[in-house]
Amino acid sequence: MAEYDREYLISKHQDYKDSLHNWNFHYRSYLGGDDFSLGNFLNRYILETDEEYLKRLDFTPLDNHCRNVVQIYSSFLFRVPPTRDYGSMSGDPQLESFLKDSDLDGRSFQNVIKEMQTQASIYGHCWGIIDKPNVITKTRAEELQQDIRPYISIYSPENVTNWKFERLANGKYYLTSLIIIEDINPERAILKVWSPEDICTYHVDDYMKDYTNAKPKLLDEQPNALGEIPAVILYNQKSQRKAIGISDLSDVAELQQSIYNDYSEIEQLIRLSNHPNLVKTPNVQASAGAGSIIEMPEDMDANLKPYIIQPSSQ
Repeated sequence: MAEYDREYLISKHQDYKDSLHNWNFHYRSYLGGDDFSLGNFLNRYILETDEEYLKRLDFTPLDNHCRNVVQIYSSFLFRVPPTRDYGSMSGDPQLESFLKDSDLDGRSFQNVIKEMQTQASIYGHCWGIIDKPNVITKTRAEELQQDIRPYISIYSPENVTNWKFERLANGKYYLTSLIIIEDINPERAILKVWSPEDICTYHVDDYMKDYTNAKPKLLDEQPNALGEIPAVILYNQKSQRKAIGISDLSDVAELQQSIYNDYSEIEQLIRLSNHPNLVKTPNVQASAGAGSIIEMPEDMDANLKPYIIQPSSQ
């Protein structure tokens, strides 16, 4: 069995580093709401305070074109349910159980494939891995009784941090290494490392830190009975880089961000036009709003009379 050090476990593929910013941008653009607001995609003014910026975020609506694009395309693809021919496996109890609950989370095979298509549309691609519980049974009847069967796990590109392909003599690319984040928080991460020989699960403390004395802890180790990594990449559209796809939101997300910022500028213009800034001395009695009255002391210097700062709406 292979042993992996911390440097290898926290290493990131160069294409992962180059694409992570765009993946985050596209995913938040698709989600909208607070996820988009917290992404700080609204241009910040010079000398604008945090309080003023947060207030402007609250006042700026988002017209989510990204979600519309993904959902319209997905509804078009799955408008007619696909027809699949399982050959001699038709009617097999394990196959029927798999089709009914493909991810062991209650989702049918059709819904899992639809979710993968949605993820691929957002990120450009997504990963699907076939696995089977490591439970030893004596007979097939025991497997059927305990529902021991393969299942699909979907991983977004953000969770697949490193991979390696090698080219065989026949020209086909062969996946020889894969590192996946199973769970993560600010203090630690659970990583699963796949290879043709084994499957290892590690607990890594201070995962986000490059330099630390924390050593990874091996949680689980088992041989890979298949002899290959059962991972499939679903591409939305292939790019020139291996294991990197092209998102449907490459241009739409930037257009949505531009409209989002335009809405903020329009809201600011309307607000400032309707409620201009009043410049006055402390002794002048005045209030804002339509029909308000300004009272000035009789002995006030004419050069100190109140005046309004108002932008032109032209």
